[in-house]
Amino acid sequence: MAISSLLSVFFFFFIIFVDGQCLDHQKKLLLDLKIELVFNSTLSRNLVTWNLTHDCCKWGGVECDGFGRVVSLDLTSEGISGRMGGTSTLFRLTYLSELDLSSNDFTKSEIPNQFHRLTNLRDLDLSGCGFIGSIPPTVSNLTNLVYLDLSRNSLTGSLPSFHLCSQLKTIDLRDNHITGSLSYLDFGSLTNLSSILLDQNSLNGSIPHHLFLLPSLRMLILSNNQFIGQIEEFPVVNDLQWMDLSNNRIHGPIPISFFRFQNISFLWLSDNLFDGTFQLRNIQSLSKLTHLSLSYNKLSIDTTNLSSNSDRFPQFDTLLLAFCNLYEFPYLENQSSLA
Repeated sequence: MAISSLLSVFFFFFIIFVDGQCLDHQKKLLLDLKIELVFNSTLSRNLVTWNLTHDCCKWGGVECDGFGRVVSLDLTSEGISGRMGGTSTLFRLTYLSELDLSSNDFTKSEIPNQFHRLTNLRDLDLSGCGFIGSIPPTVSNLTNLVYLDLSRNSLTGSLPSFHLCSQLKTIDLRDNHITGSLSYLDFGSLTNLSSILLDQNSLNGSIPHHLFLLPSLRMLILSNNQFIGQIEEFPVVNDLQWMDLSNNRIHGPIPISFFRFQNISFLWLSDNLFDGTFQLRNIQSLSKLTHLSLSYNKLSIDTTNLSSNSDRFPQFDTLLLAFCNLYEFPYLENQSSLA
């Protein structure tokens, strides 16, 4: 009987442990954060429901670990407005691994420089919040960071170096006002980086050669910036599938290296200063290429020496060759999906 009773007590405490009931101090931090934040209760789905009477691990937008510590906070589109300062209670939730504050209104507020205190952060989403100013360098000290989304803000200044963030897989900084060059940044340690999204900014200088050599890179979006210079040939060491360099000032011949990515499906090079003669036969073996734009460059397109086997030609959804000098229109009889 004594052993049976002991086992019952053990399993009772084990169940409480794995249930991850919210710790009191974690609940207090969340309630303090709720008081601190200015939010529209008619838009809020999560914050508005937080109260003392329930386990905070069951609150909307909150997830806990097995110890009852808050590890994930989703406050996207909660109607939050105003300014978030460096003394915010948010930075005392030090067990957070996921934080989503996207689509709120922090217009005319800078991103606080205290994010380095959240050392366990893996996912950080501050997109569409209206933040101004530069990206605080403390963000690049988050060594566990895997996903970073600061897109659709009004951020200025140059990019910090993310060389300490060796776990990073996605950097999304689209649609800001970020300036400066990429050439001084060290990407060599970012061997897990698969997506670089920097379009709709004011970045300049040449596109660094080593950017194309990241071993895990799958998506490279640098369109609508002010990049210049020529891109030299490079060895293909990754499985790039999506590349957009459109709307820049890149000149010189299009590197043949671009057409050695055997799984590439989207290649957008329009609205640049690429010149020389481009042999359309370079794309014949790219069976997964569905979107190609070479429009509005200074190119001549050579359609000779194409294989007579139309089955080898990519099946395009989009093929744009506007304002290119075509010697002869390519054979496109079997392009049933072409827009």
